[in-house]
Amino acid sequence: MNRDKNSYVLIYAAVMVILAAVLLAGAAIVLRPAQQENANIDKMQQILRALGQSPDKSAVISTYKDLIKKELLVNEEGQVVKTFEGEEVGKSDAFNANTELSYKLIAKGEKQDLPVYVAEVNGKTLYVLPPQWCRSVEQDLGLHRYRCR
Repeated sequence: MNRDKNSYVLIYAAVMVILAAVLLAGAAIVLRPAQQENANIDKMQQILRALGQSPDKSAVISTYKDLIKKELLVNEEGQVVKTFEGEEVGKSDAFNANTELSYKLIAKGEKQDLPVYVAEVNGKTLYVLPPQWCRSVEQDLGLHRYRCR
């Protein structure tokens, strides 16, 4: 094949683009579990920070499972719809709930269940509420002296 022709250059470029796309797609597929694990660890860290805990990244999962006793899905009336305990903690529907999407759907008038995390820290039972609920509870009940984290 004559390398000076435009068709050669176009075919070469097309092959390189397809090859790069296949390699990137393969990398994305291979790295997906690691990305999901990192996202879960980050979410656990955020919940633990709300409880005043900040373990090293290597200890996040074990600390989370030690401190979080229950994960609840709660409806808009405040009723517990589902409870997750024991081995389900960190893997439940409550943990995997997309609260950002849920709030958008709630704003549109759709009913959504939201997560509440029940923890035991130094003998005290603490609750981690979604940020929007926290502001609502403070306003509705006048709980300005309590700190929502």
